[in-house]
Amino acid sequence: MTTTGNSVLSRLQLAYSRPLLQRCNEIENIIHSAGTQELKNALPSILSNIFGFGSEVGWQLHSISRGYNLQEFECARRFLGSEGPLLSLVYNLQTDVTLMYEFPLHHIPGPSKQIIEEGNIPYFYINKLQTQGYGSHLILLSAFEYYMFHFAHCLLNWQNLAWNNLTDNLFPCLLDDYLNYFLPLNKSTLPPVPHQQSPIRSPVIHSKMCSPGGKTTTSPRTFGLLKASFIASQKQHSQNSSVLGQSEAEVWRSETLLQ
Repeated sequence: MTTTGNSVLSRLQLAYSRPLLQRCNEIENIIHSAGTQELKNALPSILSNIFGFGSEVGWQLHSISRGYNLQEFECARRFLGSEGPLLSLVYNLQTDVTLMYEFPLHHIPGPSKQIIEEGNIPYFYINKLQTQGYGSHLILLSAFEYYMFHFAHCLLNWQNLAWNNLTDNLFPCLLDDYLNYFLPLNKSTLPPVPHQQSPIRSPVIHSKMCSPGGKTTTSPRTFGLLKASFIASQKQHSQNSSVLGQSEAEVWRSETLLQ
């Protein structure tokens, strides 16, 4: 990593130690002032610190509420909002269709992990799985997918949630914002993501995976969260072209959010 990259990470580490309001402001200033390459390398650190991934405690988003501290609630909601500084960074990084981040398979929910290990691979995960040594697996994700996986994963770490009023708590409000923004009821309200390119998908490759019992599975069955007719058409398209068609380009963010 370059000296500049180390400087960005040092600035971020200092920002993480600040109170929430100052923390959001300092990270936003870093996002606006740092170079793209440094921010590519810094994104895992930022998301881990916010959502509590690995050894990070996180910002405890589940405990931030309007009633307890309205100023912190509004600040965090703006920072993490659909058009806020952090997701604006993610959209910019998303334009590099070769940029992929590694997400450990064992961090996804147990039922989904079991389905994949049994060879029944959801369509969303095709060509995202990478096998490491000793049979461990990684999921390769774009910047937007990487963000959403962290956003969803933090729910797994929270126990005994006491959200008596969902509209008063930050995390449910963010989820509602994302659903309205990325999964609108009216197609005409699809979000205009700046400089957005369709992610490249390589032709479908049915790699071998071993189930927990040691049985090797090939040609895995696939399924998704959208209509079967749409998935079938997109699967056929992905086998014939490395670039997504217009229909998938319009819904891939919605599919990512749902997944």
